[in-house]
Amino acid sequence: MRPLKLIITGFEAYTARTEIDFTAFGDGTLYLITGNTGAGKTTIFDAITYALYGKPSGTTRDEKMLRTVSAGPEIPTEVDFTFEFKNQQYRILRNPEYEGLSKNKKGIKKVLSEATLWDNNGNVLASSKSNVSSYIENLLSLTKDQFCRIAMIAQGDFYNLIRANTQDRKIIYSKIFGTDLFSQLQKRISEETKNTRKESDDINMAKVQAVSEIKIPEDYDEKKLSAQIPDAELKDNLTELIEYDAKNQKSKSKELEETNKKIKTAEDKLNSSKKLKEQEENLDTSRQKLQEQEEDFSKAKETLEKENARESEAEKLHSELTIINESISKYDSLEEKTALQNKNKKLIESKNKLMEELKSSNELLSQFIESSKEKINSYSGIEVEIEKCETAKQKTADDGKKLKAIIDEIENLEKVKKESERLKSEYSKALKEASDCSEEYSRKLKAFLDAQAGILAQTLTPGNPCPVCGSTEHPKPAPLNENSCNQKTLDELKDKREELEDIAKEKSDVSGKKEGELKSQTESIKSKLIEMNIQSDIQKAACELNDKRDELRKEYARLLEHSKTLSANQKEKTELQKKIEDSQNELNEKTESCHKEETEIAALKSSVIENEKAINELKSTLSYSDKKNAEKAAGEIQDKIQEIKTAQENAKIRFDGIKEEISRLKGIISQQEKSISELRETLGETDPDIEKQENNLSVLLEKQTQLQDELDEIKIRHAQNKATSEKLSELQAKLEKIRETYQWMSDLDNVANGKISENGKIDLETYVQISIFDRILFYANQRLKDIAGNQYRLVRRQKSDDNRSVFGLDLDIQDNYTDKVRPVQGLSGGETFEASLALALGLSDEIQANAGGIELDCMFIDEGFGSLSEEPLDKAVNTLYSLAQGKKLVGIISHVERLNNRIDDKIEVTKDPVYGSSAKVITSKI
Repeated sequence: MRPLKLIITGFEAYTARTEIDFTAFGDGTLYLITGNTGAGKTTIFDAITYALYGKPSGTTRDEKMLRTVSAGPEIPTEVDFTFEFKNQQYRILRNPEYEGLSKNKKGIKKVLSEATLWDNNGNVLASSKSNVSSYIENLLSLTKDQFCRIAMIAQGDFYNLIRANTQDRKIIYSKIFGTDLFSQLQKRISEETKNTRKESDDINMAKVQAVSEIKIPEDYDEKKLSAQIPDAELKDNLTELIEYDAKNQKSKSKELEETNKKIKTAEDKLNSSKKLKEQEENLDTSRQKLQEQEEDFSKAKETLEKENARESEAEKLHSELTIINESISKYDSLEEKTALQNKNKKLIESKNKLMEELKSSNELLSQFIESSKEKINSYSGIEVEIEKCETAKQKTADDGKKLKAIIDEIENLEKVKKESERLKSEYSKALKEASDCSEEYSRKLKAFLDAQAGILAQTLTPGNPCPVCGSTEHPKPAPLNENSCNQKTLDELKDKREELEDIAKEKSDVSGKKEGELKSQTESIKSKLIEMNIQSDIQKAACELNDKRDELRKEYARLLEHSKTLSANQKEKTELQKKIEDSQNELNEKTESCHKEETEIAALKSSVIENEKAINELKSTLSYSDKKNAEKAAGEIQDKIQEIKTAQENAKIRFDGIKEEISRLKGIISQQEKSISELRETLGETDPDIEKQENNLSVLLEKQTQLQDELDEIKIRHAQNKATSEKLSELQAKLEKIRETYQWMSDLDNVANGKISENGKIDLETYVQISIFDRILFYANQRLKDIAGNQYRLVRRQKSDDNRSVFGLDLDIQDNYTDKVRPVQGLSGGETFEASLALALGLSDEIQANAGGIELDCMFIDEGFGSLSEEPLDKAVNTLYSLAQGKKLVGIISHVERLNNRIDDKIEVTKDPVYGSSAKVITSKI
């Protein structure tokens, strides 16, 4: 991947549109990205990373934090990146979510995060932020983290890489090369080994528990079946007990079977004796009942004959009942006619009363209609008067609104003026704080750099050559500056300076916007006053406007009151018109109702006269005064008929019942006599003494219970012990298998997790990383040879100082002049940077090779050159120039002045506290 063009707008430090043309550098070169601290040098790499993967190069910022703080809604936030890969050009346009102008450019709306990828012909290859990121990852064969590791050697990574011990380096390589899979495998092996050991212990506990469940007879030696004796002996003893119980179980079962047969015989004889006694008692009872029923039979026969003799009386009563029933329907007709007569008389009375009410109501309605018409005539022309009043009221309201609007603008102008003065004061204060902090940082940076010479002078000894100039004499070594500060303090001060500069820029933007707002509002108010022919200044004009507004309020109140009066009169007129119409309709309806009622009354009077004649004729043909008395007489006759019938039926039922019971009793007696004869034959010569038979049976039952209890105990013990024996055999087989598994798993755990510590611990993940680390050192030493000559090389430490710690990734330096190996911590500041740069480049080479030989024709190196003297700096630059051979672009991000003089091709970044950062390409090729 080779960058061609980068366009940044509203992104981090770059407010305005900034274009960087990488093609100006040619096919391959070393260029410098230079500028003051905090200007936005590293932002260029951030923008490239964001365009490709949708995330900046760091890990602490959210996508929503990428928008420039001072960017107005009219400025978009987007990165437009064009690059070349395998001779094909691609273009990405990506933006985060931010608040921007709506399509009509009059409001604010949320602009959603989007991304689009085109090929060189303008064809869309992918859209949406996730799809574009996935496409790029597949195209470059690099994840975002891998790309950052290869393409950027970030500030501070130099020293972290060179000074890391095995444990720290293990964590770094685990993330870069994904070796955490081997770490997970180690943990899995340990967990499985522990689980296997636990399973073995659980089986042993289960065996002990199973032995405790063995049931032992009272006369058996318990020691022969304890968990303390050998497994084989325990198994033989348990088998012996099981076989003994099996034989004993057979013997007891046979004895119990014989006893059960005796019990069955005794029970049968006892039951026969009890049944014989019961049947003899029942036979006596049945004979007594038969004698009683035969006596009742003669009495029932006499009663039945007597009741049957009353049949003629019942027939006479039936004739009387028929005559009464035939006349009852006439009583219904009489009641209907009488009820209709009463209803018609009441209806005539109510209709006469209604007629009087209608006539009275009609007279009142006529009077109301006449008076309402006179009042309506007094409201003629009211609609025109209302329209005039509404027009005057609207004009007064509109004039008042215009006055209020300009009065509000004048009042708000004073607030804007005070706010503008406050913001100016805050900006001045923030600018001074930023300036003071910048001066302090410059002083301390100079002291820090000056102190490097003093630190180097402390290592000089007479006769030994100076690592900078090679002289063996040191007449005037540089003193150690006591006022110098360390790198951490300098970095903290640098961060504070950048923070204060950002605050000052933000306050400048806010103050400028408020000043523009004040000027715009002042001009607008003056223009409106001229339109209103007011020549006074703004403050005096406000008083005149308030006076005019008060006059308009009074006039509007008068018009409003007059409008209410007119509206009330118009409403009353409308309501009267509606009431007249309703009253006239009601009058017409009631007049028509009067005529209808008169006709109905005449018809009702004629019907009353005719109905009276029919009622009198019907009364002359009936025997009883009314239907109720007739029905009463019929009921009394019916009761007498039913009484005779019921008496006859009861006499018949009693006669038949006694007859049937006599027959039933005779049958029972015959059956009982037969049963007694059969039972006596069954018993034969056996003594039917029930008490003696019961005693004999009780003895047999007690013996049966005793035998059954003994047999149940043997069966339970036999089944339990047999199950326990099978369980112990099963557990023993499992235990032997688990022990075999645990043995080889324990050996595997010791190897994979580095528990064998003859020469320090090397676990599986570290072992894999050692092979990667050796390849990194191979690439790094090739780079180090170019940077530092052949003086020393990086080597991996072969022995551990502490056999209890994990080792294998510790780094040493082999001095080729002395052929001695020493820790990397003993390198000087310049040597440390050289070794760190070489190791970082080696790491980049290994990642690139590990990623399948991907094409990445760009690299960024962020800071770290300030500690180098002239000669090492030249070597480092020359090495980086060699990296840039062919088509590779190598960019150094630094503000070190000596690099500025050595490197002709540059991207110069400048920062404006108001308008944001900008970048300019400077190259000798143009």
